[in-house]
Amino acid sequence: MVKQSSKKGNENGMLTVEAVLCLVPFVLVILGIISFINIFMVHSKVQVALYETANELSAYTYFYQALGVRDKDGKLGSDIESGTTELTAFLEDIETARANLEHTEIDNIDIDQTKEDFTGVIDSGRELVSSPKTLIRNVVYMGIKKGEETGKSLLVSLIAKPLTQNYLNTSFLGNGGQSADEYLKAFGVRDGMKGMDFNKSTIFTDSDLKMIDIVVEYDLDVYFFRLLFKDPSIHIVQRAVVPAWLDGDGRSY
Repeated sequence: MVKQSSKKGNENGMLTVEAVLCLVPFVLVILGIISFINIFMVHSKVQVALYETANELSAYTYFYQALGVRDKDGKLGSDIESGTTELTAFLEDIETARANLEHTEIDNIDIDQTKEDFTGVIDSGRELVSSPKTLIRNVVYMGIKKGEETGKSLLVSLIAKPLTQNYLNTSFLGNGGQSADEYLKAFGVRDGMKGMDFNKSTIFTDSDLKMIDIVVEYDLDVYFFRLLFKDPSIHIVQRAVVPAWLDGDGRSY
């Protein structure tokens, strides 16, 4: 009787160990599935909000065309392009030489090609500095170009954030509704709306001055990763690109 009781006790102990060994992976799999569903839900809702924001901005930009601002912006762009020809060529030669060196192993450096690259850089630089007036004009126009692009990016980021927040807001539904900030925090977005970075968004920086590019970056805490990594977050970048509604310029998009 003692031997049978001991045998049954050992079997029960083995069953408990096996149950624990099976249960832990099962729980981890379930948590992983839930976490990835959470990621897709946030991504999907933010993407819809971005497209709605971009489409609303597209409608507003009709005034950009109707008031003649686009024509003036295009003329300024042409002046900048023609006024920075020498500086652009110099910078392109430097970039070409740098890229060729980076992608070439030390033992396989083509001396003739390297010499040709740096000769091009020197010639472009000599041509650029030969006329102080040309150099100053290039620098001024390049500064105007960078300032215009920065200003447009800042403007669209300031407008896009509250519009996106409005499309993420469901508090008007009453029971069960959430503000955009509450929703994002509930699903693991760090700092909620404050953590949504729109600084890389651009508007009318393409050659045709017609594209709206809304870009948002944020960090999302994945609860499953807390079991595996010290930092449980992943960095997410989403964008929505649409053409502006510029009817009246004789072109269709």
